[in-house]
Amino acid sequence: MISSLRAIGKTFHNECADMVEKMEGREFAYFMTEFFDRYYSKCMEYKLPVLKNISVPLDSRLMKLEESTSTCMPYVITITDPENKGKRFSVPINSSAHSLHKIKSNVMAGTVMMQIHNGKLQIGWSYKNIRKQPNTKTYIGVDTGIVDAFYTSDGKGIGTMSDVIQFYHEQVEPAFAELSKLRNKKRAIQHYVRYHQLPDDVRRSLIAKIDRLEHMICTMSAPYKKKRHYYNMLNHEIKQSISVYIKELTPDTMTVLEKLDIREFHKSRKTNGQFSMFARGKLQQRLMETLNWKGYDFMEVTPDFTSQVCPVCNHLDSANRNHKEFRCTCCGYTEDADYVGAVNIKKRATDIEIMELCEKYKYNHHLLQNSIKIVYADRFKTYRQVASL
Repeated sequence: MISSLRAIGKTFHNECADMVEKMEGREFAYFMTEFFDRYYSKCMEYKLPVLKNISVPLDSRLMKLEESTSTCMPYVITITDPENKGKRFSVPINSSAHSLHKIKSNVMAGTVMMQIHNGKLQIGWSYKNIRKQPNTKTYIGVDTGIVDAFYTSDGKGIGTMSDVIQFYHEQVEPAFAELSKLRNKKRAIQHYVRYHQLPDDVRRSLIAKIDRLEHMICTMSAPYKKKRHYYNMLNHEIKQSISVYIKELTPDTMTVLEKLDIREFHKSRKTNGQFSMFARGKLQQRLMETLNWKGYDFMEVTPDFTSQVCPVCNHLDSANRNHKEFRCTCCGYTEDADYVGAVNIKKRATDIEIMELCEKYKYNHHLLQNSIKIVYADRFKTYRQVASL
């Protein structure tokens, strides 16, 4: 404060600086408290506005946002000094990988908002909805499953959901089944009491039994504890699997995923439980969120028949896959079923013919499946003609 007052150079400010310099710490604190009390009282008297957050819009004439070359921060914003025209000063800016990905993949608008909030300088910027072509050099297909959480087209299996799903079937489901039995028993007794003429002592005994069942239902905490433990196991396995996959990923790699849709699985309750669509959907959703946040590109493709078509001869047959084993009924190609699915998912990302069919029949899934079958039948026919030569 003293140096700032002397820098002004006026007689009054020099006298104030001398007075402040002679004050002791307690005296200075007392005057500062009195000053702020008077200031706030005058603000209330004249209803002066109090600015908690200061926002200043800056356009391209006053600032320039560019990559940093002399600091450890990824970007710097160069702002024109309003007091010294023609001179500029640079402020380093740090950001998350998600924001850096947005800056690189979008066209920034001509205005940014500079805001001072809680003593920190924050830069908010808008961008035009024009996407840049990602600099993709390689593709990698990822098949999400249960035995292997991720199986890549490079032949790597990452994580497993088997223990999590086994815990759900062996612990969570039986616990909630016991809870459901108590509720059904309570409803049965209530129905019996309501629609039957019973002696008073029998009625009172049954009502007391209903109260005991209700108390047991309300205080039964084991099913909910096991369910919470299941969610914790699931989240832990998802986090571990995604961390392993992201660690080996490069920025120029496009991750290709299958577009999961639970409505396509018209199966029984037991079969749906074995597929564990909730776990797979949560796993893939978290993977896409992490890829987006870390700044990696990804895309979704139609998953129809990716686990049933042979990657060698394009023979499409549901008998090709038997759980985790894939064996082509035509050429005899044998491999892990999840690996085959990942390879076909990767191929579909660059398959223009199937991509056009997906766009054409995106609102008619039945016609889409028939069209894909025709495409693979033609390719299989071509393969046999070439092989016979």
